[in-house]
Amino acid sequence: MRLASIEALAHGSRWYSNILRVQRDLRYPVALAVEEGKHAPAPDRNADGSYMRGYDVTNRVNDAWGVRDTLGQGVLLSSAYAAEMTRQRIAAYRLMPPESPFLQVTSRQRSYRDGEPSLGHYELRPANTVTTCAEIAPPRALLIRMMSQHRFGSDELPSQHQAGSADQALSELSRPDAWLSPSFRLAGRAIGAAFVFKGLDLREGWIVPRATFSNQDVTAEVMFTPSASRWADYYVSGGARRQYVTTRETRTFDTEQGPREIATIMTPSWNIVVETGVKFRANLPSRMRPFVLGYTFGGMRFGVQALGFSQIDQLRFIWEVGAGAW
Repeated sequence: MRLASIEALAHGSRWYSNILRVQRDLRYPVALAVEEGKHAPAPDRNADGSYMRGYDVTNRVNDAWGVRDTLGQGVLLSSAYAAEMTRQRIAAYRLMPPESPFLQVTSRQRSYRDGEPSLGHYELRPANTVTTCAEIAPPRALLIRMMSQHRFGSDELPSQHQAGSADQALSELSRPDAWLSPSFRLAGRAIGAAFVFKGLDLREGWIVPRATFSNQDVTAEVMFTPSASRWADYYVSGGARRQYVTTRETRTFDTEQGPREIATIMTPSWNIVVETGVKFRANLPSRMRPFVLGYTFGGMRFGVQALGFSQIDQLRFIWEVGAGAW
């Protein structure tokens, strides 16, 4: 068995996950940095006690949560990570797990540096067997309900798939935020829908395909956006638009009013289309997700669209609202 990647979850969305593709310089046993006063972890690739963007996390760098010690109890709006969010740690310690996860261990804890003290006792127990504290901990029934909601516990086996297999690819299709974002769209006076699919992760941003449909036109575009999960981000896109143009054609024949009849004909035309704007996203609470097909993200997009590249024509305003991260 070979360790291929490490995914440290952060604040309820896998878009925020701190993902490290394992390289040969990974230091074992694996060290994790945990946010001060919170629970979100991140891999510490060389176990130096500091988080380095793009080194300790190698996938979805602009979406990764990182280690945000300074947020405290703030609202979880995922703006871009900045180095000043992480406090410098004097030393990085590891707690070595016990031989049995249900037994308390008092002497096996140790740090990666010989001679330094450990962080204390390590104990892991199932939540449904722990006696709750009267004033601090939530009731036992609430703990059981949370375990069921988050699929955690001895009754919930983790989904495991061989790396690169068809089963792994199919399992990722079940995560709608990762593959598709549908939305209602208003472009000028044209009413329609937009569909954005998962694209290519460039580390510093995403290149994603997008298709829009309305009662006046259809577009196929390629869009660039810095991230898929920040609460606000810009985007630019370009592609081709097939537009139905209304023309008036006169056909002559004898009528009571005179020798003519006017017919309206729809003829399609292709043009280059460009668009830019800003997208606002929010992590939806669980009670709202049934109304948006189970998506964890929802948001709105505001922008402007025009025809042409060197010469701009037919400028119109864009408004979208829908589900999904894109």
